[in-house]
Formats: sequence, structure tokens, C-alpha cells
Amino acid sequence: MLARRFLNERDHLREAAPGNRRVFEDRRRRDARQRAMRRIEDSLRKRVAQNTPASDRTREILGRISWSEKLEDARPVDLVIEAVYEDLNVKRPVVERLEAICSAQTVLATNTSTLSLTELAAGMQRPERFLGLHFFNPAHHMPLVEVIRHDRLSPEVLAASLGLLKRLRKTPVVVRNREGFVVNRLFMPYMEEVFWLLEEGASPRAIDSAMVRFGFPMGPVALSDMTGLDVVVNGHGVLQRAMPRIGPFSHIAHRLVAAGHLGQKTGEGVYSYRPGDRTPLDSPAANAIIAAVRAERGAAARDFRSEEIEERLVMRMICEATYVLAEEIVDLPDDIDVATVLGLGFPDFRGGLMRMARDLGEAQVRSKLNRLAEEHGDRFAPATP
Repeated sequence: MLARRFLNERDHLREAAPGNRRVFEDRRRRDARQRAMRRIEDSLRKRVAQNTPASDRTREILGRISWSEKLEDARPVDLVIEAVYEDLNVKRPVVERLEAICSAQTVLATNTSTLSLTELAAGMQRPERFLGLHFFNPAHHMPLVEVIRHDRLSPEVLAASLGLLKRLRKTPVVVRNREGFVVNRLFMPYMEEVFWLLEEGASPRAIDSAMVRFGFPMGPVALSDMTGLDVVVNGHGVLQRAMPRIGPFSHIAHRLVAAGHLGQKTGEGVYSYRPGDRTPLDSPAANAIIAAVRAERGAAARDFRSEEIEERLVMRMICEATYVLAEEIVDLPDDIDVATVLGLGFPDFRGGLMRMARDLGEAQVRSKLNRLAEEHGDRFAPATP
């Protein structure tokens, strides 16, 4: 199993290797490889300390990881997972080159979290052996994998991929090909609403506190910094181009990205971070950008009740879930529950997003969405039954 970045250090993964189509001898690539190996070794040491796996397995696992600077070394493998940068113009040439290199029996998979497989496979000769396997970060901790099928996918390839994930002790959710699939299809509108709340006057800490109180393990503003604001803005852009009705992202996010506030990786996002410390601190520079955008729209900082924040963010996801179901992206509402609990950190004691919607009742859900649509626009308008 090959990928540009390491996806999972469990002993079921045999190999991990860079698959970048550009300058493989670039010094930065070697540095990235060394950093990845250190992270893998650190993770394994922690597992050894917990007696999982036993110490005599550590060297064996590390010995199964081989690195290469040549895509041609992927020729004999049975499965290749590409995990290059989330950009169609980067991914598609990598997929096409891998298909030319590998045997006709090799299964090619993409780790895309948002892009359409139809567009990625546009130039392929054997699209029936191509599918999406979207692992979640960090892959060795997150059990969920979105398995993305498209109309030309071979049933045998799908079955073999599900068998592999079972051996990896992962929880697969099979989804139909559509930009964003399930998790990012719900996550991006959730993040969009977070930044609208910021623009309307809510403080970052009030938003984070409300959603932690609701049951999420991390507040969404801190999560956007951890994910990378550039990643969030880019992912939302993919969805908005495919589905204009979801609406634009707040200018706050775009200006933060333009100012180099990308989150933890740059030390500045919505919050500020000290080197080597992921504790979110108030950022005067980000607060100035937020205040400037609010002033342009005639808004000012104000107190939001936790219940108001919770309703806006949760109902935004429920609204998008009505479209996921209407478009038959998943087979069952329960698939959305699994995806939201395991992929988004939706509080498990609430049973998942659709379980919460069922508990509210269809009439109350539609009443809330209709009211929110009147107050905030068509992004809250649910799919037609």
C-alpha cells in the first residue's frame, strides 16, 4: 500500500511511500519523510508502553515500511492509495500515471475528502478498478473510512476493499460519489455557519464553549485551526462550485487565509499558538480582522446564548443531511449517524445526527429549518420531501 503521506502505522499496512509526481529528490521531501518516520516511531513507542503491540512487534512493523522516491516502485503492488494535495489538477495526473505504471489487476484508490471521483477518473483506462478510500486524520486512531463508489466501479473491487478495511479493524461507510461525500458534505456547512456566527458578533470562545457543552470533543473554531483554515476554505469552495445553494463562506475566513493565518501549522489562525504548544490563545491580529469585517457589514460583538449557537450549527448539518438523503448518497440514515459520530466527533450519547433529528420529530425539524431560513437565508432551506 503506497501513499505520499503515511496513513496508518498498524501492522496491517505493509508499506507507505511518497508518490509525488514532481521532484522526488527535493530536500524538503526527504525532510518530510524523516519527520513522518519519527512520528510513526513515536506512536509505536506509545503503543509499546501500553503493551499494544508488544515490544518484539515494533521492529517488525517498522520493517514493513519502505520508502521510495519513484512512482515506478508501485508497479508490483495490489493496492495503491494516493494521498497527494487535495487539488484536482495535482491528483488527476498522479492517478493517470499510476494507472500507466501498475498492472491491470492493481486497485487504485484516492484518499480525497471532497473531490468528485468522476472528474478524477476522467482520463483513466480502467475506472472500474478505481475507488475512494477516505481515511480520517489521524488514521491510526480514527476508525471511520468513507468508501466512495461510482457508477463504473467493479463490485469485486468494492468487496475486496471492504474486506481489507475489515482486516484493518476500520469501520467503513459506503457512499455514492458526490463532492464532499458525507462527512465533509456536513462538515463544510457546519464550518461555514461557524464563521457566519463570528461575523455576526459571536466570540470564538463562546462558539467553542457552546459546542463542547453540546458534547463535541473540540470546539469548531479550534478545530478549524487544527484542520487548517486554507484546507477548510478550499474544501468549502469545492462544495460551493458543485452546489451553489450552500452559499458563500464568510469574508473573515478568506482574509485570515490571505493574511497567512492558517491555524496551528503557522502559529496563527483564529487563535494564536506558541511553538510546540497547541493551546489556543487569543490572537489580537485575528481579532482585528474579525472586527474589520464586522464593521463593514454593520455588525458588532455581542453575546450569543449557547442554545442559539447550538441550534444554528446543528440544524445547519441536519439541513444538509436532508440533501444527502434525497440524493441517495448513503443507503440508510444510520450511515449518517455512524459517519457523524466516528468522523465528526458528534456526541455519541445523542446517537448521531439523524438520530437526534428523529428524536426531535420531522415536524419540529422542518419548523426550525423554515424559521432559520427566514432569518438567515436559503442555506437553511431543507430538501423537498
